[in-house]
Amino acid sequence: MLGVEQDIKGVPGLSLSTNMRYTGDTYIDSANAFRVSPWVTWDLGAKYRFTADKTPMTLRFDVYNLFNRNYWRGLDNNSIFLGKERTYAVTLTMDF
Repeated sequence: MLGVEQDIKGVPGLSLSTNMRYTGDTYIDSANAFRVSPWVTWDLGAKYRFTADKTPMTLRFDVYNLFNRNYWRGLDNNSIFLGKERTYAVTLTMDF
């Protein structure tokens, strides 16, 4: 996985990020007879840190698998599963 996060100087507390995840060929059986093809996904995110009523907070918005790539993930226990489709997530964390 390769990721980049950049603070935005014009907006204090705002950061943007992107991640690229690559997985090569994966064999899921001990005989190396069944192979899952390699895949790449891209994620994007924004994070905004602020204080509300003296409580530090972080608001995040993320998009996983931005291009909605269909792919199979292989596990080494003879199983495969379909990777997640495009997913949106919004979170708010507070420091007490």
